[in-house]
Amino acid sequence: MKKVFLVIALVALCVFSMVHLKASADDSKQYRSSSMYNFSISYPTTWDVKEMNNAVIFLSPAESSTDTFRENVNVYIEDLSKSPMTLEQYMKLTEVNGPKLMKGFKVLDKGPTVIGDQKAELTIYEGEVNGNFLKFRAYTMIKNKKAYTLTYTALPDTYNKYLADAENISQSINLN
Repeated sequence: MKKVFLVIALVALCVFSMVHLKASADDSKQYRSSSMYNFSISYPTTWDVKEMNNAVIFLSPAESSTDTFRENVNVYIEDLSKSPMTLEQYMKLTEVNGPKLMKGFKVLDKGPTVIGDQKAELTIYEGEVNGNFLKFRAYTMIKNKKAYTLTYTALPDTYNKYLADAENISQSINLN
């Protein structure tokens, strides 16, 4: 009798695990950019997408009707064909311009990394934008004379809440 119960319990656990794994795999959508920017990326089905001229923004779900800031991951693409540069040169320029663009700009951590098979730079920084003090986690890559920067933006108090989703989004990018 104990063996039968154990077998039933194991089968139930396996079925639950398979259903849960399938649901997890199906809980993301694929975004494909225009051929001009040539990338694809996965994001949670509960997130919204907004496209702009040279950026795509993935917005976390609104937590309430009074939610004034939605954490987000944006992909910003900059054409470098008229001023080609290395990733290292681009990162130096970005760090010089940071204080000009953001009050209280401060780099908390930075260093080389890899996204997929693409060499990248990770920069974690903070600063004030439009009256909001924010924390950022940015990955920057250069491919085919284009700079791709994926930035997770959050309020410091909610930074960790969507960090895993932001990392999954960032790590899923495929530069074609």
